Amino acid sequence: MGTRALTHFVDGDTTIATLYRQYDGYPEAHGVELCKYLAGKRMVNGFGSDDGADAFNGFGDLALRTLTAIKDEAGGCDAIGGYYLQTPGADDLGEEYSYTVSVDGDYYADPSSCRIMVTIEPVYSSAETATHTPEEWFVEWGTT
Repeated sequence: MGTRALTHFVDGDTTIATLYRQYDGYPEAHGVELCKYLAGKRMVNGFGSDDGADAFNGFGDLALRTLTAIKDEAGGCDAIGGYYLQTPGADDLGEEYSYTVSVDGDYYADPSSCRIMVTIEPVYSSAETATHTPEEWFVEWGTT
């Protein structure tokens, strides 16, 4: 039996995607992988030739590319199982951790002021729910 996790991608008040991870959902595995992909990236509203892999053109781009990167890390699109899209906002699927990826700020009006945020909520333990940038999570975990 694995450590299950849900990852919700929340744009403002709307959950646009929810990923179910069947195993290795604890912060030292899934949290690190998630934050490793998101770290150092920024939001833009429209992109130019100087924007590259370090920029997300809106929240839909952030969600899709993050989901793709997570699946790719696990063996690519042809690797069966392990990760499953769920109805946006789904919960109570036996998850031990619930992650939320969001953006603090209005990326339409002022994308340069936005920060990508990751919230980790332990579902069955007394540990505190906490929200940090991906880079702050690395400091908390003592990893890079």
